[in-house]
Amino acid sequence: MNIRKLLSMLIILTLAVSFSGVSYADEEAADADTEAVAAEEAVTGEEPGEPEAADTDSDVTEETKTPEPSTEPAAESVEETDEDVEDTGEFSMERVDQVIELEKKKYDGIVGETCILNATAQGKITFHSSDKKIVKIGKKTGKMEYLKKGKVIITIKAASTKGYAAAKRQIKVKSYPKTLKKTTLKIDSLGKTRVSLSWSKVKYATAYRLIKYNRATKRYDLIALYDSSVRSAKITRNAGKYAIRPIAVVHGKTIIAKEVEPVKIKSPAKKAKTYTEATNIREYTPDNLELVAEIRGVQGAHVPQSLSFTGNRYVISFVNAKGKNGHLVSYDRNGSLIKEGPYVDIGHANGATYNPNTKKIYTVKTHTNVLSNVCTTLSPNTFDITGSFELPKVTSGIAYDESNNRYYLSKGNEIYVTDSKFRVKKTIRKTIRSYHAQDIGAYNGVALVCTWVSGNTSYVDLYRVSDGAYLGSYTFFFNEIESVVVDDGYLVVIMNHIGDNKDFLYRTKKRITLN
Repeated sequence: MNIRKLLSMLIILTLAVSFSGVSYADEEAADADTEAVAAEEAVTGEEPGEPEAADTDSDVTEETKTPEPSTEPAAESVEETDEDVEDTGEFSMERVDQVIELEKKKYDGIVGETCILNATAQGKITFHSSDKKIVKIGKKTGKMEYLKKGKVIITIKAASTKGYAAAKRQIKVKSYPKTLKKTTLKIDSLGKTRVSLSWSKVKYATAYRLIKYNRATKRYDLIALYDSSVRSAKITRNAGKYAIRPIAVVHGKTIIAKEVEPVKIKSPAKKAKTYTEATNIREYTPDNLELVAEIRGVQGAHVPQSLSFTGNRYVISFVNAKGKNGHLVSYDRNGSLIKEGPYVDIGHANGATYNPNTKKIYTVKTHTNVLSNVCTTLSPNTFDITGSFELPKVTSGIAYDESNNRYYLSKGNEIYVTDSKFRVKKTIRKTIRSYHAQDIGAYNGVALVCTWVSGNTSYVDLYRVSDGAYLGSYTFFFNEIESVVVDDGYLVVIMNHIGDNKDFLYRTKKRITLN
């Protein structure tokens, strides 16, 4: 083999070895890259993307470049925050105060009695008594037991809710003794027509009532009701012999005193048919009246016609613009709206009254241009019509007197006294005023006739139904009286403010006395 061939073989061998080394190095680098990819997938769970090409047009590199602020909300971040708040039991909305409402204003009672303190709020209600030996109350039920005389503070708590903060309310509760000392009556003077009386104070008394016992009819009648601060009176009644006694009223319970010996009283009553001048008993202005509420019907109607009293609420009848349909609206004794009824076929409903025995409201339709003897009855709670019937007389006013179980119907200058079945027993002709009579009220054997003369003067004329005697008038020197009731001795009237299209419910600040 010559030298040239030997050199050629050496060169070929050298090149072969060189190419073999390059291939081996590439395989090692590829294996390294594969291992790196596998490691990255194990950490991120994703395949790595291609590296981005460098921006050769910018002097700022990707690492030092400041990103522009984003205007899009970080949705994922917000959702995670909400989940965190919910998990920790916190609320993202601000809580508001809650109000604890009570069913009644007062919850006094007599030892041995029980009652339920009804309270409502958004949160769970609990009750606590400051002295469980005097008044015990169920923590969850609100059932109160009056155990001994005294005073306590009842604390009502409402637990917090998602939207409301916790609340607390406290009320004072009195527990009256079961037995009380009876009051004693003294006759200070006895005249031909009037008797002056006084009686002793009874501890815990909330009011006093004077009653009389008629030996001829063998029945008791209420003479008058007085505040607890009053312990004397002058009375004028029908002729006859009466045993008079006062009774103390303690939270509705009567403590009857020993009756005095019978006294003979002569009646000074003048018949209305011969009495031509009004006798003013008392004058009323807004200063000596309490404003109970500004009243209005549905759809803003300002035409109230009559007033009824159920014992715990005032029910007012309103009329629509055409005067053919009416509806009822009820307010509590504090003037808060309770319920509004729809317009129904009760006509003008110029007169209305409530009978606690039948638990119905009676309405009559007669007004200036409408003559009717139809009486429609309604439920005082639902305002549903329960029936209708014909009265024996066309009448524009109606009132029920619980003291004698009589109805008084008024029309023009006549008052019809009926029994509980609306059978006329007596007709009283009143000639004091010849003006249009509005509605009529009733209280302890006395008919209260509402009369609006004109302008801003109205009257409530009083007639004793037993003998038809005119007893006097209450004069109101502002606006038009539509109707009247007596609530626990207080006179309550609907007053129509002439000219300003507003109507109000007023109550006297002092009890009235009918002698």
